[in-house]
Amino acid sequence: GLISNREELVGCSCAALYEDRIFLSGNPLYEGIIYYSEPVFQGEITFNKQITTKADGNILSLIAYDGRLTVFSEGCIVCHSSDGEGYPIVRIINRQGIHSNALMLGRELIFMTDGGLTSLYMPGKDGEVVIKYHSEKMNRLLSGEDRRRIKLQLWLGYIVIFYGEKIYLADPREKNG
Repeated sequence: GLISNREELVGCSCAALYEDRIFLSGNPLYEGIIYYSEPVFQGEITFNKQITTKADGNILSLIAYDGRLTVFSEGCIVCHSSDGEGYPIVRIINRQGIHSNALMLGRELIFMTDGGLTSLYMPGKDGEVVIKYHSEKMNRLLSGEDRRRIKLQLWLGYIVIFYGEKIYLADPREKNG
């Protein structure tokens, strides 16, 4: 539908570029809604379409990954793919307790869960999904912390974990990082 309220877009906290369109979401007043633009050409950006996703809870991240728009919410991961007319759901990965934004590191998506720093990898189109805990050392450091307050960022190849006034660096090249 047509987006008539500017506040719907201004309150968004995450964005992704996918198929020459800008996707916005994360507005807590419009939970589960993803807005997207017409294809972006020569600086013209017009938002006039939206997707209602099956995300459970607030949307934390949007990432273009493996030919899909991957949506991370507090309760699950939802993958959308273009069918030429819209962006239907092609996969739902139930994953309770997602607490942070997600990052793309190589072919893996990194995010924080109840179990700690976690990675998701979809090696092919056959539907296989590999989910593993990424850093034993970091998970021990963060045990007992309220993981809902954590933000992730990449910096010079390191995963930077912001928690309150603390900053942790995880080296993804180390097995136990």
